[in-house]
Amino acid sequence: ANVDPDARQSLLQDLKDLQHANGTTILISDHDLSGYADLVDTLYQLDTETGTLDEASRDMLTNIAPTPTFGGTPAGDGPLRWQYFGVAVGDRQLLQDATFTAPAGQIGLISGANGIGKSTFFKGLTHQRAYDGQILW
Repeated sequence: ANVDPDARQSLLQDLKDLQHANGTTILISDHDLSGYADLVDTLYQLDTETGTLDEASRDMLTNIAPTPTFGGTPAGDGPLRWQYFGVAVGDRQLLQDATFTAPAGQIGLISGANGIGKSTFFKGLTHQRAYDGQILW
């Protein structure tokens, strides 16, 4: 939990190395199936209706929908938007002149590696930290 994508891949590789070096059996529990196609030998799925743990098709590991990415400015129609938004930590500019309108009626996820500035971004957005630009609600 709470591991950024790079650290997650490193951890998974460490587990695979441990398995090969020691012949260790390892069980991993995760809701995110991405990154496991070349790692796990067997996939199991928990069925809470029947109370069983059954082997599942490994195709589930390769037929994962791609993570959407946004190039440029996402066009939204929601009430939350910012214009020319910028926030920095010391001399490090995290975001500059960003313009964005959040789509109405949706849940959005902002992701990125640890230390990239997600918390600082939200502190600026919620007026807990100095920022440039305009936030409109």
